[in-house]
This record gives sequence, structure tokens and C-alpha cells, in this order.
Amino acid sequence: MLNIRNDFVIRIWYAAKRYHLTIPYPIQTEYQMNVAEMPKANPMQQVTEVMRSLPNFGNVAAERFIEEENASNIRYYAQGEWVFAEGERILGLYLILNGHATILVRNNQGENQEIACLGKGEFFGEKILLTGECSDVSVIALDDLEVAVLSPEVVATLLEQMPRLSQEFSELLETRRKEVIKAKNKTQEF
Repeated sequence: MLNIRNDFVIRIWYAAKRYHLTIPYPIQTEYQMNVAEMPKANPMQQVTEVMRSLPNFGNVAAERFIEEENASNIRYYAQGEWVFAEGERILGLYLILNGHATILVRNNQGENQEIACLGKGEFFGEKILLTGECSDVSVIALDDLEVAVLSPEVVATLLEQMPRLSQEFSELLETRRKEVIKAKNKTQEF
């Protein structure tokens, strides 16, 4: 058996050589880096950059956000993972930094109905503005999702300092409330 294997490998080697092919071998490359010299990722900077790019937050909100200690925490969700489910308490206002999420609501037949699909720069969890409220929707990550969870205190401060933002949030709350009611009453169509 060893002779047959040897003959086979030799013929492959010569055939590859004849046609100017190279045979890949397992290669291991070792990189050495000085961790102290590597730039450290600053999640707060990423959050403020996203906020600055949004018309409804803008520079004022970003500057106010920078002033807060532990104003948010960054959370990561895998594709298909639940961010929160209907009836759960909401931690804060979720600002999408990367990825996509879908907002679902359960209808009268117990089926999930999609009411919105959100991407980078959009937010959900606005029900945090209504103190003590539990979520009336579920949110699922459509792909790898990175969000900043803005604490209720920070959201309240931003709303106080930016009346325009407060009006936009009120409009969004009303729009989503209507979508939830519509989806809950939706029956399956045949």
C-alpha cells in the first residue's frame, strides 16, 4: 500500500509540475503585535458619530451625550436573536450602529406581524419614554446587530434640551402605536 501511495503522489507531483501548478501545503504565519501600541476602539465615539449623522439628533445631542458618564452601553446580537420580546421591560432607547432589526407584534391569532424593518441610524424602544411601560412589540436582529442602549436619563435630558426631538419622538410613538393596533387586529387572509 505504501508503494502505491508513493507512486500516486509522485505522479501527481510531476503532473502538477508539467502544467506549472503549485501544490499548497499547510502554512502557519505568526504575527507579533504590541497590544499597548494598538489603538483602542472607543464605542462612545462610534455612538456620537452616528448621532451626528442623524437629522433628528444632530450635533447638540451628540455633544450632550459625550458629557454623560456611562450614557450607553453597546450590545451585540446575532442574526435571528431576540433583542427583547413583547411584554418585557425595555432597558433604554436602542440606536442601531450596524445591522438591521425587525419590529414584530403578535396579532389576535398569535402570529407575528412585521410592522417595521430598521437599519443603521434608526432607533427603537421609544416606549422607554412612557415610564414603567413594558414593550408591546418584539424586536429581532435580521443580521449581526450592534446597538447603543441610551439610558432613560440621557433620553430625558436630550428631550428637555431639544424640543424638536421631543416632537419627533411623540410623532414616532403615535405612528408605531397605530401600526401596533393595526397589526394586532389583522387577521390572516386566505
